[in-house]
Amino acid sequence: MMETKYDVGKKVIILSNQVKRSLDRAAEDSGITGVQARVLGILAEAQKNNRDVFQKDIEEKLQIRRSSVTGVLQLMEKKGLISRESVSYDARLKKIMITKETKKLEDHLHENIYIFEQNLIKGVSNKDLDTFLSVINILSRNMNV
Repeated sequence: MMETKYDVGKKVIILSNQVKRSLDRAAEDSGITGVQARVLGILAEAQKNNRDVFQKDIEEKLQIRRSSVTGVLQLMEKKGLISRESVSYDARLKKIMITKETKKLEDHLHENIYIFEQNLIKGVSNKDLDTFLSVINILSRNMNV
């Protein structure tokens, strides 16, 4: 088997797993998973901008399969974290909304995610961070070819 000098894919997978585990830990004390926290973040951002969010939007933003998003949303609805509401312009669509109960979690989640982000980039200069983000965007585009 041929090895590359940098093993970029392997390092990206390792970092991705570490980030997922850390997000899960950050969200855990709110009684939700990392994925659920990310969904709530998408919904909160959309709500601030007066935009409706549908399942397809979450699939695209999180880059996960429809079946996975369906399962996450069903569990979140069952737990009372979200509600789904029909829209007048298309009977097939249901917008996803944060419930009043979830709004109470928002500040706590934002604080945990802020701390997570600060820990993630600790010791990284702005220049290195800009370079990293630029490289990640290129790698991501390469995967979508």
